[in-house]
Amino acid sequence: MFIFGIFFAPYSVNNNKSKFIIMGEVIKLITRAMGSVLGSYFNSDMDVMSDEAKRIFSNDEDRKKYIEAVERLKNTTNQQETITLSNEQTITLVS
Repeated sequence: MFIFGIFFAPYSVNNNKSKFIIMGEVIKLITRAMGSVLGSYFNSDMDVMSDEAKRIFSNDEDRKKYIEAVERLKNTTNQQETITLSNEQTITLVS
């Protein structure tokens, strides 16, 4: 309470209701700031992906081809797998 007393010293009001309103506004501001910090910390995983990976995973057909190619690489002794994307671009995945 001492911290709030120092913080609100210039805004001292005789009415307790006004003090609670001011404290409520400060709590709202702190909550928004915490939400902003936590929101930026726990941001989407898409930010760690390259632009090419974002394009592949944003297209359902390309995403399916990519995942199937990765599964084939995991389940066989092949060292690489080539797929053709929906835009006719070919990429080679290497394990």
